Amino acid sequence: MIELKVGDKIRMNIPRQDTWDEGVVLSQEGNRKYKVKVQAGIYTRNRRQLILGGQSPTAEVEDEPEPEISRNGIRNRPQRNRRPPQRYGIDE
Repeated sequence: MIELKVGDKIRMNIPRQDTWDEGVVLSQEGNRKYKVKVQAGIYTRNRRQLILGGQSPTAEVEDEPEPEISRNGIRNRPQRNRRPPQRYGIDE
C-alpha cells in the first residue's frame, strides 16, 4: 500500500455507517497507524482502513475470478489430480 503523508485527503468508513466520509491525515502514529480528521471527529486508523482521496471505496477490493459454470448451470468445484496411493513402495 502507498504510504500516506500529512495533509493527504483520504476517505474513511465511519463506525456503524455505510458511508465513506472525506477527511485529511493529521499525523502518522506508527508504521501503518494514522490519525485522521473527518467531519464526525478525529480517529486513529490502520492504513488498510483508509482510502486515498481520489479512489472509490471499491477500488481497494480485488476482483475474485468468476467460477466456471457447467452445461446444466451448476457451478463447478475445483478438482485435484487423483492418483492411487503407493503403499510400501509396491506399484499396483
